[in-house]
Amino acid sequence: LFMEVSIARSLLEQVAFISRGRESYALELLTQIERYVEEDLRALDISPVLLLSKRQADDPLESLMWLTSVGAPGLVYETVKELRIQRGARLGALQRKLPAVHFALLAVLAGFVLAVFPLLAAATGAAQKALADETLIDVQAILFSFMTAGLALTLRLLFAFWTPTGSAYNVDAVLAVMVAGLQDEISDRKTLATRNLQIKQRNNDEDDAAKETFFEGSEFLATDNLVSGHYYAINDPAVDEFPSRDASPD
Repeated sequence: LFMEVSIARSLLEQVAFISRGRESYALELLTQIERYVEEDLRALDISPVLLLSKRQADDPLESLMWLTSVGAPGLVYETVKELRIQRGARLGALQRKLPAVHFALLAVLAGFVLAVFPLLAAATGAAQKALADETLIDVQAILFSFMTAGLALTLRLLFAFWTPTGSAYNVDAVLAVMVAGLQDEISDRKTLATRNLQIKQRNNDEDDAAKETFFEGSEFLATDNLVSGHYYAINDPAVDEFPSRDASPD
């Protein structure tokens, strides 16, 4: 997990480098990294087999490769390759090694062991009356309590190791702390890219509005200089005389 989170941070830095100045492109790449963190890295409650068998179209790392590659693998290919290796190691470690029926058999075995004590207690009670010794049943009561506590603790401990989340022996709490900074950085970069994209859009809208206002106040005639981007205003007060077709645009 430590290696995988470290490589994910490197991938985020590379994505930020190759998408600088292109806010919409940066948002697409950051969204795929965010999907990987939320839907794969932190998806401890989903079976690793299901995560590994996802279609390529649903894989955020595959989408990231497509977005950064044009005909050939892009700059992030090696980083994504290393991230996939560490991802496979994590999924293999989180795969459950024991079937659920294993714990059912252990519970049945514990029930059989505990069921012996009532029979022993009945025999001990008869022997106690014959021997006039009242300490035998007390000793068996103590042994029964220790046996019950030991079996319950063993089953609970094994079940805690078996479940992927929700216990002190799992990695969900540690993983949440590890990826908190990564998620905050992704969120900050997305917010910055969104704000810059909105500023660019607003500036473009203002430029378009200014052009429309200018065109509405003047009548334009396209000449042969249209190809070179020159226009001449007929009734613009700033133009004293309309130049001839042979005149230089300057």
